[in-house]
Amino acid sequence: MILVLIIVSVALFMVTNVFAKTRWQTVLSLVFGAIFSLSLVLIVLNVTTHFGMTKVTTTKTLPLVSTSGQDTPDILFYKPLGNGTEKIYLYQTSTSQKKPTATGTDHTTNQLVTNSQKAELVQHEVHWEYQHKFAEWMFGIAGNAHELVEVTNEFHVPNDWLVLTVDEAKTLETKLTSQKNLLEQEAKKYVAEELTSAMQKNPNLSETEREKVSQDAAKRFQSEAIQRLLKE
Repeated sequence: MILVLIIVSVALFMVTNVFAKTRWQTVLSLVFGAIFSLSLVLIVLNVTTHFGMTKVTTTKTLPLVSTSGQDTPDILFYKPLGNGTEKIYLYQTSTSQKKPTATGTDHTTNQLVTNSQKAELVQHEVHWEYQHKFAEWMFGIAGNAHELVEVTNEFHVPNDWLVLTVDEAKTLETKLTSQKNLLEQEAKKYVAEELTSAMQKNPNLSETEREKVSQDAAKRFQSEAIQRLLKE
């Protein structure tokens, strides 16, 4: 609409200015000239400062699915950029997803939150939106509605998740494969010792409780073994 207003005001300004013979015609031409100038100023303000618009934040929470295989620990991958202070995270939100999604680099901030109860991605998106229908009617032709301002990705992962680079994950996979038999033997010994210790403290443990002790011990061993392999 603002462009129509400019075109009409220019045309009327030219007509009234050319044929201005009386005072009211001169005044009318000045009014149309002022409308034209004001319209240009408003367009510039809309383009440069988003005049008539406001920032709107939307938040959505998505489940995080490990991008590693089923027989490996849960892993969130990332790629370091530059000196390593910036990272691109590679993530999946469903098991049916064929390829992981990469976080953007423009207008994007990534945050990692550990020790979470569950793995999830909390995504905050900020867009420019028109304050009301009239503003959109006036400036909507500029096509800047829903313009992205910034995205903040919060990756929430439990303590048993690993956050590794792609290269670190490949190295870890190689070590796990080459030491598979040894690690299985060590794991059985570790779980047996933990179960024996728990039974000594409470000989009346139920089968369900013993199974829980064994599962927790297996998870601890896996975590400790992985940390050891990553340091080698």
